[in-house]
Amino acid sequence: MTTSVETFEMLRNDIISGRYRPLHLFHPKQLSEEHVVSVAPIREAMLRLSERGLLRWERNRGFFVEKISSSTALFHLDQLRSHYTYAIGRLKDKGDTIELNVETSDRTVVDSVENYKRWQDSLAAAIFSDSEQEFVRGAWDRIWIYRNHYLGNDGIIEYKYNFMYLATKLIYQKKYDDCIQSTDAMFRYVMGKVSRYTM
Repeated sequence: MTTSVETFEMLRNDIISGRYRPLHLFHPKQLSEEHVVSVAPIREAMLRLSERGLLRWERNRGFFVEKISSSTALFHLDQLRSHYTYAIGRLKDKGDTIELNVETSDRTVVDSVENYKRWQDSLAAAIFSDSEQEFVRGAWDRIWIYRNHYLGNDGIIEYKYNFMYLATKLIYQKKYDDCIQSTDAMFRYVMGKVSRYTM
């Protein structure tokens, strides 16, 4: 039987991949039949997704896919920029050596969004605590919704993938100052793309 955790990940991936448009109304019974899952784990997953900011609940109506505005996207990108540069600076202060579980270390260009997301999760797991990772993943999820529905720009993914590759190398080499500069530049680049889209 599918658990609420598995149902959560299934719905989360569907939402951030762009399968459902912003403000799409979910019907638990319909989802239950579609995925052959009981209604209970569907409802539990929806509550968790609303806590993460991916769904919005309205009384007497139900759960909707959240609509992420450009100003919200810029806010989360700036928050992520601060979190990443702080975490890398913390590694520098501690002088820690970290292990990065990345199988595709020789590739510099993304060949699929899923590979990029695995790289993103690997870097986050290496530099953030468990509680920090939850915040970071929630913010990235909302950025993915925005990107898939409004920007649709594969160039951004390639740029960010190359950043993850470079950041991994710089952290491994303990070139933390260079890594902080690279991180700051990456986020400012993507924020610039979002800003130009809103003009």
